[in-house]
Amino acid sequence: LIDISDDGISAVYTFYEPDNKNSLGHYGILCQLDLCKITSKPWLYLGYWVDGCDKLSYKMDYQPAEIFRDGHWIPYNQG
Repeated sequence: LIDISDDGISAVYTFYEPDNKNSLGHYGILCQLDLCKITSKPWLYLGYWVDGCDKLSYKMDYQPAEIFRDGHWIPYNQG
């Protein structure tokens, strides 16, 4: 499930089968990126990310990335 806003697509509600080893999280993001291109949306919001949480770590494979901290969007640099 996605939400479409004026400036982007929100992927907060992505569901997957945890027993499936085919990287469905990555596949979902690639499909949503394609939809951003088709609809001319400049932003894809990948939803919650928690530093150190293995289940959410795949989201940081997509760069450049920004995180919302202290009321502002700031660039996130891995490493």
